[in-house]
Amino acid sequence: MKKLFAVSIVPVLAAVALMGAPQTWTAEISDDMCANNHMKMGAMGKNAKDCTAACVKAGAKHVMITDGKVYKIDNQDFKELAMHAGMPMRITGELSKDGQGVRVSKIEAMPAKKK
Repeated sequence: MKKLFAVSIVPVLAAVALMGAPQTWTAEISDDMCANNHMKMGAMGKNAKDCTAACVKAGAKHVMITDGKVYKIDNQDFKELAMHAGMPMRITGELSKDGQGVRVSKIEAMPAKKK
């Protein structure tokens, strides 16, 4: 019985450990009003960066979009969110326990593609 418990608990502990561990995504910073469809707000901005800035100024929250999934950003005061909105970035952070949010720790530009 003890062996069965030990074998069954290892995958659970590994999954829990991954939730709190820093992860890196290729993602875009957007806002929760538009998410990945900035056309629905039309007049808010000429591009994703301007639209995100206008929506956040109007009360929206920053979000991270990767592989079509939208994640809440738990630390809205992270200073680089606005600067990097609307562009593909490499974002490092910790996934929240519920899997719906990210606490961002680092945002960096994507490396240039080699020709």
